[in-house]
Amino acid sequence: MAKTLDSLNDSVSTLRSANSLFISRAEAPIIAGYSIYRDAEYLRSSLDSICQYVDVVCMIEGRYLDFPELPPDATERIISETASRFDPKFYLTGGNPQKFVVYPVDPMREVEKRDLMFKLVRPGGYLFILDGDEVAIGDVKAGLDFVRENEPTKVFWVYVEERGNPGWKPRIIRVEDGIHYGKNHWTILDNNNEILTDSVYKPSSDYAQVTQFKIYNFGFNRTGERAKARHAYKEILHDKNWIER
Repeated sequence: MAKTLDSLNDSVSTLRSANSLFISRAEAPIIAGYSIYRDAEYLRSSLDSICQYVDVVCMIEGRYLDFPELPPDATERIISETASRFDPKFYLTGGNPQKFVVYPVDPMREVEKRDLMFKLVRPGGYLFILDGDEVAIGDVKAGLDFVRENEPTKVFWVYVEERGNPGWKPRIIRVEDGIHYGKNHWTILDNNNEILTDSVYKPSSDYAQVTQFKIYNFGFNRTGERAKARHAYKEILHDKNWIER
């Protein structure tokens, strides 16, 4: 059953206190966080590129409010098949996670959905932000080892190859209490509503670049109804001047 934003928010503190895996499995645990919806086309390749190198794969499954509704695809089957390689008894919610956890949610704004990722990771862990159409290519193990070795750096930037918008992006974030997105999903604020990072890299003692791998975004390569829905959603955001709250 999908959760509403309020019900999932209510359960977050209980989940974080009950599941020590999210913090204690490594000194600087890395949790791959996915916001997904009908992502079968590239999801298997995305998961295969990172899942053996991260401590946990956490997915929030459900559409954004302005995203067109689509019929089910093979997303859940792909997750289950991939997860079963690591978790003998894969589940959607509840219990004690071993490697994969998926939270189905009702439709909500993109920044609200992405905010939930920060709330699901205990302070001190690293959230590795990925979409279901992105694949990490290169020495991913070495790159994530670099992150662990350079804790407590706050933001690690990864180069994203994306048609029309390539460049260094803040993709691995050290979670702290109160961290959240601003008015859109490329501005991250701290507990005092000060900008932790936006979309422009600049040298800082709080920042580091991960050079061992890149992320390839295949959003523009999507096909069929999912591609049309993505385009329609982007047009809606454009008309709103990319204000997502």
